[in-house]
Amino acid sequence: MGRITYLKVLVDWDSARRIHVNGIKNKRQNLLSIFYSLQDKIARHINNYDSSRIYSVSLRLYHGWWSGCTKTFDRKELDADIKNISSRKIMNVLFNRVEFNDFLISDADQVYPLYHTLRKRDKEQMYEQKLIDTSLACDVVYLSYQPNKDPIYVVGDDDDLLPPVFFVKSKNKRDVFIIRISRDNDSCHYDTKNIILR
Repeated sequence: MGRITYLKVLVDWDSARRIHVNGIKNKRQNLLSIFYSLQDKIARHINNYDSSRIYSVSLRLYHGWWSGCTKTFDRKELDADIKNISSRKIMNVLFNRVEFNDFLISDADQVYPLYHTLRKRDKEQMYEQKLIDTSLACDVVYLSYQPNKDPIYVVGDDDDLLPPVFFVKSKNKRDVFIIRISRDNDSCHYDTKNIILR
């Protein structure tokens, strides 16, 4: 084994929590099982990419974590259980941290918080997420300009993730992969060869 490579894996939480977990009714146990299944899937792909290095991975979760400046129910629930998701080593991959998209990765001084990411639609009782895909896209592009040439991994089923990946592959010639969770097929209109992993 060689040097340690530090990676942030960018995770669309709506996609990630669709991971099928058989027969688990307890919500807390289900959350842990989702994380374990997600980690297993990510570790398999990273190991397939390069099994000669050790990877230290932070999972960065993108979701509507804020209603105004108040944490949403989903965020409070995850905050309460995050301590149960301990460090875990799978093959050559060590999962050591979970973080949230409260700020862009580029905003090291945390000047511009990404509040109000879950909003009620006008005159409706439906909620919608805002700023999620664009913040994830910004982070993908930002990571691609870092001096290392390590691969970038994104977990998500949405085709909105494709444009920043296409940009990075064409402009910076970096390896960028999208790990699908529940989506079995991709559009034949896009060239996603060597991008989509399942």
